[in-house]
Amino acid sequence: FEALSKEGIYTEYIPIADISFTIDAWLYVTGYPNPISHSIVGLCPTRNTSYCLHFNINYEKLYCGFRANDIAGKTLLSTHEWHHVAFVFDISTWEQFLYLDGVLDAH
Repeated sequence: FEALSKEGIYTEYIPIADISFTIDAWLYVTGYPNPISHSIVGLCPTRNTSYCLHFNINYEKLYCGFRANDIAGKTLLSTHEWHHVAFVFDISTWEQFLYLDGVLDAH
């Protein structure tokens, strides 16, 4: 179930608390009106906030937090260019990976 609201697209529930998963998106950044943070996706699969996921652009770089363990990219995202971004969480090792245009940007 997906719905579109004035806040964006949302779904009722995605069970990410105890599985490996990947989130990816294509972004075309036209500017940074907020100098600090721009949300790509966020999700809280339980009431425990340490399980919340947030995938953002912070200070023009990729930034993701999951299981109270944040990871920050190193590369600035160019404006007026398409970028493929991805966040990978491996439950077997508890490792997180950020990819920018197919290249590992943070681990």
